Amino acid sequence: MVYEIFLGSGDLDAAKWREFLSTVADYLGLFSSWQIIIKLDATTIHYYLESPKPLPLSFGLADFLLKEFAVNFADNRKITHKKS
Repeated sequence: MVYEIFLGSGDLDAAKWREFLSTVADYLGLFSSWQIIIKLDATTIHYYLESPKPLPLSFGLADFLLKEFAVNFADNRKITHKKS
């Protein structure tokens, strides 16, 4: 499953990222394989989390929200974002 990560604050420091990553790792378990994927789209950076199982949408962390994304990176498809 792939989720796009939305950042709730412009003031994210290393400690907040560590908390998020640690929370995801604890939720998925010690031997689970997952990854963060970063894509640059013109002037916007998109963050994705690829997980082997469904995730909650916030983990209770106000600075990070997840939204299911329709593309599986393992399929080697190009990711495109359409502007409204």
